[in-house]
Amino acid sequence: MKSAIKSAWGDGSFSSVPGLLISKKKAISRISFVISAGLIILSVISWVNHYHVLSVVEGALSILVILMVWFISKRIISVSLAPNILLSVGASYFTYLFLTGGIEGSGAYSIFIFPFAALLFKGAYFGTLWTCLFFIANAISLIVMRFFDIPIPYSELLLQRIVIVYMFAGGIAYFYESFRSKQYLQKGFDKSKFKSLIENASDVVAVVDAVGTLEFLSPSFERVLGHSKEELINQNAFHYIHKDDASEVSAVVTKLVLRPGTTEKVEFRFMHKNHEWIPMEAFGRSVIDNGAIRIVVNARDLTERKQMEAKLEQLATNDGLTKLYNRTYFNKKLKDEIYRAIRFKTPLSLLILDLDHFKHVNDTHGHQAGDNCVVALASLMKNLSRSVDTCARYGGDEFVIILPQTSIENAMVFAERLRQKVENMTVQYGDQTIQYTISIGAKVLSLTEENSAEELLKGADIALYKAKQRGRNCAVSYSIGDPSSGSLA
Repeated sequence: MKSAIKSAWGDGSFSSVPGLLISKKKAISRISFVISAGLIILSVISWVNHYHVLSVVEGALSILVILMVWFISKRIISVSLAPNILLSVGASYFTYLFLTGGIEGSGAYSIFIFPFAALLFKGAYFGTLWTCLFFIANAISLIVMRFFDIPIPYSELLLQRIVIVYMFAGGIAYFYESFRSKQYLQKGFDKSKFKSLIENASDVVAVVDAVGTLEFLSPSFERVLGHSKEELINQNAFHYIHKDDASEVSAVVTKLVLRPGTTEKVEFRFMHKNHEWIPMEAFGRSVIDNGAIRIVVNARDLTERKQMEAKLEQLATNDGLTKLYNRTYFNKKLKDEIYRAIRFKTPLSLLILDLDHFKHVNDTHGHQAGDNCVVALASLMKNLSRSVDTCARYGGDEFVIILPQTSIENAMVFAERLRQKVENMTVQYGDQTIQYTISIGAKVLSLTEENSAEELLKGADIALYKAKQRGRNCAVSYSIGDPSSGSLA
């Protein structure tokens, strides 16, 4: 019995033992059958001694324990529920004996079995909790028995002694468990068991203790992160983790230490020997080896994946020719800026512009020359705009610029400066020098009209149409009452 318990529970603390489910199943089955057999024997003895009700209770509890083992084998209930069921059975049995006076005289000391079983099965914390619940149940029973003048089968002195002994036992169990937990953190780690597994691993494999001290590193660590094993062994890993990621990594380490046998995933940046930050993805699993809690970390370099993600994001949001934002991103950004402007009551202006007589440029100089003109305009827009502004290619030779916190007067100043820069700019294509102009329409977000993205675009488009009507190469702002003509294709 003792060896079976030890193989399942170690020192009796579930909080510090990994999930050895197979061992637990075997141990619980053995313990349960012993308990069931004992209850059957007691049931027979009780029946022979004419304690028929007690015999039936013991028989019923025996059947309950056997059913529990069967349910576990069929995976109807989890292994972790078994100790609770066994303790519930013990509580029911001893409470029944207490209420009926089935334990008398010196035999009353057998009631010690239940709290000590709780401390053994569940560790100090839960064992003490179960013991307290047991005493509460019996205290309620005492109150009821006194109220109805039912004879109490125990002397008050005996009850007081039992309470004192339980408190003493709980205290010893608590300090013993605390001492064992410290031993787990202080014991050494057997590196040889992991050496053969990680010697040729392409990913970085490391072993750290509960506070992040590096105790083992695979040869790939130097290849990926530049540091040699000698430089980092016995160093704290948190010294090399980016400060913005440290709290998240610390939380994961805490989870692993508190729940041995579990696996957690985390992403963080680790400092390369050349002082660059390398994005890493790590899977950590906490283990106990020779009584020591350690975390085995399997990590990989995410640099290529992050670069690919950034490239895919750029393809999804940027125009391939001009590298400005594309129409899809612009539509989303415009809605976000409108929401922000309305919420904080700040002005928001929008410019729409296109190249004058762009078809003539293409027909005269060729489409490649036209592309060069479009790229030159995009580059000029980016250079003149602020970091908070959003420049996008809306389609063909049409462009849009979102100007947050900008009144229509300031938007027109910016538009005129851009127009003059384009007018004085030349584009070289081979031995050809190309000059062109642009027309610009501007509109500010109105809080009195419908302030949707569609209305803002429509107003700026009407202003652009008026700029074309006035002879091109000019900037025009939208004013309320303009006819709803023109469209932005």
